[in-house]
Amino acid sequence: MLRPLIPKMDNQSAGLYIVIAMLSCLSVTGTCGNATVIYIFYRKEDTHTYTTFLLAKAITDLLTCLLVIPFTIYMEYFEFYIKYDFLCKLYQFSITSAIPYSAFLIVAIAVHMYLSICHPFIKVRICTVFRAKILCVCLSVVAACIGIFVALMYGVNQKIPVPQLYLTQANGTQNVTMDSYRNLVSIETEIVFAGVCQPNFLILGEDFMDGFQKFYTALFAGCLVIIIIMYSLIYYPHLAGRTNIQNKKSKSLDLKMSKSNHMGCKPTVKDTELTSGHPRETEKILRTSSRKGDKNLQKTAQMLFVVAVAFFVTYFPAFLMADGIIEYNMVVFYMYFANNVVNQFIYLCMSKTFRHDIKRLICRCNQ
Repeated sequence: MLRPLIPKMDNQSAGLYIVIAMLSCLSVTGTCGNATVIYIFYRKEDTHTYTTFLLAKAITDLLTCLLVIPFTIYMEYFEFYIKYDFLCKLYQFSITSAIPYSAFLIVAIAVHMYLSICHPFIKVRICTVFRAKILCVCLSVVAACIGIFVALMYGVNQKIPVPQLYLTQANGTQNVTMDSYRNLVSIETEIVFAGVCQPNFLILGEDFMDGFQKFYTALFAGCLVIIIIMYSLIYYPHLAGRTNIQNKKSKSLDLKMSKSNHMGCKPTVKDTELTSGHPRETEKILRTSSRKGDKNLQKTAQMLFVVAVAFFVTYFPAFLMADGIIEYNMVVFYMYFANNVVNQFIYLCMSKTFRHDIKRLICRCNQ
C-alpha cells in the first residue's frame, strides 16, 4: 500500500495511540487465528482446489500479522525514522506485495468457483491441486515484482541541492588578481542520509511513481470487476434456473389436474407422487448425493463470496486515501489490516465443517 505522505501534527498523537492499540490487537488475534486455520487446512485429507488458495491466503495473513503489523507499529511510532536503507526497502516490499497477492488469490478463488458450479466438467479437467499450487507460486512472483518496484522508490537517503562556488577568469586576461575573476554559483545535487523512510526517486523517478500508483489502482479495480463478473455468472443463472423450475413444476401440476378432472378419473399413484411433490424412494436415493454436493458447493461459494466482499470493503478506504480522493485518516487507513484477521471468523460462522474441526482441535488439546 502506497501510504500518502502526511506531515505529523500534534493532534495526530491520539490517533497514533489508537492505531497502535488497534494494530496490536489485530496482530495477536490474526497470528493465533491464521495459525489455527493453517493447521486445520494443512491436515485435511480431502483437499479441494479452493482449499489450496485459502491455505496460501492464510499463510500470507499469518506473515502479515506476525511480521508486517509489528513493523508498521514501529515505523509509525518513530515517524518512519530508520537507520538502514535495506530495512526501509524491505518494509515497503512486504507491505506492498501482500496486498496484490491477496487480491490475486481471491480472483483465483472466484474463477475456480465459477468453473466448479457453471462448468464442472471443465473444472475437473483443468483445476487440480497441483496446478493450484503452481498458480499460487506464479501469483506470488508477480506480487513480489510489484513489491520490488515500490521498494526501489523508497529509501533513507535523499538527494538535496548543494550550492557550489566557482571562480572563473574574466575577459581572458592572464593577470591573476581577484578583480579579474567573478563569482559564479552553481547548484548541484548531493545524496545525504535523511533517516526517514520515504520516496527518494534515486532509482526510479517521480513520474514512474505517479504512473505506478495509477497502475496499482487499476489493478485493484480490475480484480474487483473480475470478481463481480464471476459471482454474477454464478448466482444469476442459479436464481433464474430455480425460478424456471418452479414455473415448470407449477404448469405440470396444473396440466395433470386439468386432465384428471376432464377425464373424470382419480389420479393414479404415480400422478399423486408427482403432484404431491414427494418423489419415489428410488429417486431420492439416486439424487440425494448429487443434491447434497450441489448444496455444499453453493454454501462454499457463498462463504468465499463473503471473503471477497470483506477484502474489498477493508481495503477500499485506504486506496481512496492513497489516491488522494478522500482525506487521510490514520485510524481508518490502517483498518485494511483487518482483512488479515477477518477470514477466520467468516470460516467459523459460515462453515459447519470448519466449526467441527475447531471442536475436534479443542477436544484434542484438552486431552
